[in-house]
Amino acid sequence: RKESSAASDVYKRQEFIIASILGCAIKSFPAIAFEQATFSKCPFSLGIASGDPTPNSVVLWTRLVLNPSKSDGGMKANIYHVNWQVASDPNMKSIVKSGCSQASPQLAHSVHVDLEGLTPDTQYWYQFSVNSHKSSIGKTKTLAISNTTQSARFITACCQNYTHGHFTAYQHMLNDNPDFIIFLGDYIYDKSFGKSVRQHESENQPKSLDEYRLRHARYKTDRHLNKAHANIPFFTVPDNHDALIDDDPEKYQQRIAAYQAWYEHMPTRGYAGIGTNKFTFHRQIQVGNLLDISLLDTRQYRDQERLPDNNADNSYGFGNYRKLSTNYYAHNRSMLGNSQEKWLFDAISHSQTCWQVIASPGPFNPFKFYKNKQVLRYIGSWDGYPAAQKRLIDTLKSTTKNNTIILSGDVHSFWASDGMQYADPKENTGVIEFTTSSVTAGWPKALSQPISDNLAVNPQVKLYDPLLRGYMLHEVSEKIWTTTAKAMRSVLSDNSDAFIRAKFEVTNGVKGFKEITE
Repeated sequence: RKESSAASDVYKRQEFIIASILGCAIKSFPAIAFEQATFSKCPFSLGIASGDPTPNSVVLWTRLVLNPSKSDGGMKANIYHVNWQVASDPNMKSIVKSGCSQASPQLAHSVHVDLEGLTPDTQYWYQFSVNSHKSSIGKTKTLAISNTTQSARFITACCQNYTHGHFTAYQHMLNDNPDFIIFLGDYIYDKSFGKSVRQHESENQPKSLDEYRLRHARYKTDRHLNKAHANIPFFTVPDNHDALIDDDPEKYQQRIAAYQAWYEHMPTRGYAGIGTNKFTFHRQIQVGNLLDISLLDTRQYRDQERLPDNNADNSYGFGNYRKLSTNYYAHNRSMLGNSQEKWLFDAISHSQTCWQVIASPGPFNPFKFYKNKQVLRYIGSWDGYPAAQKRLIDTLKSTTKNNTIILSGDVHSFWASDGMQYADPKENTGVIEFTTSSVTAGWPKALSQPISDNLAVNPQVKLYDPLLRGYMLHEVSEKIWTTTAKAMRSVLSDNSDAFIRAKFEVTNGVKGFKEITE
């Protein structure tokens, strides 16, 4: 009996260790053996990454993969010990942190090291190793604390369809040397959507965990994305092509699979655990007393996007631009869900930084489409949730902040919108919005032309360019905010050069922005 009890204690300790790794109960999983790694080649084929930095912490990521074309990565179904080191120098001589994590097959042999006890506003270098195999050396940086920074530079990017072109934009992001990148959704695409420059591993839409793992692995093999992840910390949130909108209970299992695969490939926190249909994506990014960025999750909790409407014209903008029926105006209709909306409004009211920023995957400022003497809206944006949109506008107007800047994505085009310049002054939102174009994903004419046709009746839009792919660079000081729309000459080239499409300057305390010509 004593021997049996001791064995039971050992097994319980193993359960606790593995449960800690997975962030969920392990008792439903079969026992898994630990194995000393003896790989014939380097298992760090998907690279390394860092993300979710705070003043004293950052998440380090890698995944052991011998063969990216296999859903299990070509790995045995064992747990492997993965060593990691963090240094204060690029040669990894001055080690400040080190440890050993475990890569489990239950999470595709991914590793997430939530590293704490770091120094604010400091660069670090890091490296993983398994036996004699070492990853490349990565670089990351913690955020500043109050009164320690006078400037910041960061990037917003979104919508990278692997099949539409090369991720050359990341090479130019590296050259810009940002403190971090905010990626606003559609990190992967579930479908090709048109003519392909490169091929997904399959033309089928991912539905199972294995299929989502294969899709993510394909994206991680892009050399430009791989290098950017190794050298710049990312904040990431998903959009509709990463994971399904939660409208249909019959597709819950598919979204559960999408969430797990997304976590397995992202340097992030917030995963609720294997088998759960939720993920905490929204977070606060505070850079000293300079910036307070509320990064939103506009997909997981939004009310149904396409409400039943027999009068909708599905030939116009693929049915995305439509006259809002009465149900769209319901008072309780929400883009964020009650809990996240309260969190956002609390963050706005308590913000003490120079600049108040909201990072939203979808566009915020209203835009009117006129068709057959009717006013239409883009239902996938905040315009499709007018009550929620108004609640946020009212909250922003009730604060003492002179400038609120919203950074958004989704619409595969460059926008600059001055919320004080609507045709009817009663419609003024007071919000400046800079919308980044896509890294590669195209913007079809059926979606782009209706916007172009209605620019004259939307004078708040000072820039709209649907033809160019790229990203936005934001350079911030206490007094001046500068946003630069950086465009790729051609995403068809793996070595495309970049150029400045437009540049805007905001002065703190002064309404609106001005375009800078160089």
